[in-house]
Amino acid sequence: YDLGSVLFGPTIAVVSKLPGPGPVGFREVTIDAPEQAVFKGWLVQTGDHVMFGDPIAEVMLPLRLLREANGTVRRLEGITHGIPSPAMGTVTWEQSLNPDLRIGDQQVGRNIAKLRRDLPYWLFVLCAIGLLMGILIVLFYSMKEASPHYSSMKTPQLPEKNKLLNANQDWADLHRPGIDFTSGDRMHTVYPKYRPLGIKHGFTAPIFVNGFTVNSYAKRELGVEIGWKLVRVGNTDLDENPHFGEVNDYLSDFVKNFPVYPLILEFSEGARRHKAPSSRPAPQTFRFSDRPIGIDLSMRAPFRVTKVHEDSPAHQQGILVGWELIKIGDWEVENAATAREVLTNFNEGVQALDCCGRNFGQ
Repeated sequence: YDLGSVLFGPTIAVVSKLPGPGPVGFREVTIDAPEQAVFKGWLVQTGDHVMFGDPIAEVMLPLRLLREANGTVRRLEGITHGIPSPAMGTVTWEQSLNPDLRIGDQQVGRNIAKLRRDLPYWLFVLCAIGLLMGILIVLFYSMKEASPHYSSMKTPQLPEKNKLLNANQDWADLHRPGIDFTSGDRMHTVYPKYRPLGIKHGFTAPIFVNGFTVNSYAKRELGVEIGWKLVRVGNTDLDENPHFGEVNDYLSDFVKNFPVYPLILEFSEGARRHKAPSSRPAPQTFRFSDRPIGIDLSMRAPFRVTKVHEDSPAHQQGILVGWELIKIGDWEVENAATAREVLTNFNEGVQALDCCGRNFGQ
């Protein structure tokens, strides 16, 4: 072909230089080399990890150029240099350079490689310090004693039949000191109006509630539970007091001026044994504040009243011979295994009452 017939000008080809490395990421840095340097070869490969200052590539810098008589220019041999790594990291890209050719003749710009920097060592140290501080904070709060959560418990009212208190008497529960117990991290405050509390314990300080008497005021009316720990009486903190005698005296002095909590007894006027619950006679409930109450009981089941002493509290309330005792406080008499158990619980309830100073034959 005649080139003049197929071309519009003298240019038959275009030779372009290699492009640069493109965009640089957040942790990436470029490795630069002089454009007039002659590329000799790579000393590392893509993916290799290098330290700061390690040689990446080898180039030669010409000392001078010599022009020949025929007009050609010859590059005199220069000094070979290593291109150092500007940081510690991993080589992610290398330019496709040909050896023994000038870098500026092969590509655009000075960037011949890219390096992804490692995270700085001080960042790991900072994370370790933060983790250690977090562990210490968790240990501090886990070992720190939790503040008790206070929950005030209202004292329920006794049934209307209880006539021990004057109707005009105002106790103002929430405006006077109470008794504090703890259960785990919760604080329970009760405001007693009667004595005794009816709590069983181990006669050691601090006092833990191990059980209740048969007619326990603390259980029936104040809502005290087994396992609670006594920590304060009135304005006196007893949590750290190891002397049972002192703790018991504080508790006794706090309730000593309260009226006695009445013993509640239930009787049945007729026979109940071998009868269905729906056909049993309705029980009658009586409350006693003084002892002795003035009755004698049979010593085997069913436990009936064998005698009512004249002018006794039982006689004044109308209890009759032949009635069957069916309940002492909140304890069902029919659950008794022996007569001794009935007598023990009956005496336990009666002994908590005030003595009226009379005998009534008991």
